[in-house]
This record gives sequence, structure tokens and C-alpha cells, in this order.
Amino acid sequence: MRNNVVAVYGEVPELVEKKSNELVNDFLEEGKDDFNFIKFNLYETNISSIIEEALTLPFISEKKAIVVKNSFMFTGEKVSKEITPNTDQVIEFLEKYDG
Repeated sequence: MRNNVVAVYGEVPELVEKKSNELVNDFLEEGKDDFNFIKFNLYETNISSIIEEALTLPFISEKKAIVVKNSFMFTGEKVSKEITPNTDQVIEFLEKYDG
């Protein structure tokens, strides 16, 4: 996993969830807890908050996993203007991230 940023996409939500859980469990050998695992829903959370969390060092753990559900910005799904993320901000993060 180069730079540890992985996108999981599929038409069957149960399979996407299963694969996401497998990746997180493999990455976090010591197991998931409130300090090293955060799950966001892009319908409910501003992308700036997610990026800020990604840039924050893990607490009481060597690694931290972040899962972003409903990442509509990568699918072309039409959403309301209130939740449309700043794609330039995401691209900049992905280009510069060295985690």
C-alpha cells in the first residue's frame, strides 16, 4: 500500500464493507479501537475535517486507519451543493501526502 491511501469501490455495499474491514484489520495488527480507527461518512462530514484527521498523528498507537464511506466525489454521483467537497483540496492532499 503505497503511502497507505487505498480506494475500495464496488456495486455491492456488503462486499465493499468486507474488503474495507479486511484492509483495516491487516493494517492495524494490534486491532481497532477508538484511538486508531475513525470512520467518516462524506454525506455528513466536511472533507477538510477528514484531511485534518488524516494529518493528525495517531494517539496511543503506531498507526491510524481512516475509512470514508459514501465517497461520492470519486463516483460522479450528483449531490446537493451543501455537501459538495473541494476536489482541489483532496487532490492537493493526495499529491503531498507522505504517510
